[in-house]
Amino acid sequence: MIRPDIHHPTGNQSMWRPRLPPLLAAVLIAIFVITAALSVRNTSATWDEPFHLAAGVAYLQTGDPRLNWDHPPLARLIASLPVWLTPIDPIAKQSPTAWKSADVLNAPNGSLDTFEERLLWSSRLTILSLAILLGSLIYAWGSELFGPKAALLPVALYAFCPPLLANAPLVATDLTITTLMFAAVYAWWRYLQAASRGWLLWTCLFVSLSFTAKFTAIALVPIFFLLGALSFLGNAGTQQPDFRHRLWIIGGAWLAIGLAVWFGINLIYLFDGS
Repeated sequence: MIRPDIHHPTGNQSMWRPRLPPLLAAVLIAIFVITAALSVRNTSATWDEPFHLAAGVAYLQTGDPRLNWDHPPLARLIASLPVWLTPIDPIAKQSPTAWKSADVLNAPNGSLDTFEERLLWSSRLTILSLAILLGSLIYAWGSELFGPKAALLPVALYAFCPPLLANAPLVATDLTITTLMFAAVYAWWRYLQAASRGWLLWTCLFVSLSFTAKFTAIALVPIFFLLGALSFLGNAGTQQPDFRHRLWIIGGAWLAIGLAVWFGINLIYLFDGS
C-alpha cells in the first residue's frame, strides 16, 4: 500500500531531474559570457589589443606572418575574423615602415581609430565565444569524474572567477591558449581511458592548435608525459601482452601527436620555411 503522506515524484519531475544539472551549467556559462561581454562593451582598447589585431588582420590581408614573430598567429587570426565582414585598409599601407621592418609595436599606429570604431567590439566577442567551449569542457570533465551535480561547482567557480572574467573578453592570446590546452589535456585523458581513435584525433587536433596559438603550449609536453607515464605504470602489474599493448598505445599516440604538431605549425605558417 502507498502511504498518503509520502510524496512520489510524477513522471514530469523524474524526466526533468537528469536535465537540470546541464541546464544549470548552461545558465552559469551564459552568465559568464554576458557578464564578460558587458564589462568591456564601451571600454577602449588595452595597451596590447591593437598589436594583436594588427598582426592578425595583416596576416589575413596578405598571408604574410611577419608581424607574428613574438607569438604564433592562431589566436590573433581568430580575433581578426570580423575583418571579413568589416573590411579595413591594409595594415601594410597604413604603416609601411613598420610593415617592412616587421615592427609589431608600431604597426597598429595608422589604424588605431579604425580598430576602436569598427573592429574592437566584434573581435572581443569572437575571442569570448571560446569561453563557451571552455565552460562546456569543464562541466563535461567534472561530470565524468564526480557526477553531473558535483560538476556544477567547478562551472560556478569558472563563471565567477575575477581573473578569467577580466581577461576572457580581451583581444589577446590568453583565453585561446587556455581553452585549447584544457581541451587537449581533456582529450588526452579520455584517450588514455579508452584508447579510441576518435579521442586520439581530437587530442592531435587540440595539441596542434595549442602550439599554433601561443608558445605556452610547450607545457603540454610534461603534462602529457606525466599522464601517459601514470597510465602506463598503472597497468604494469598486468599480463605481458597487455603491458606491451599499453606501451604501444601510449608510445604510438605520442608519435602521432608529434607529427600532428609538426604539420599544424607548418600549416599555420603556410609551409614557408618547413
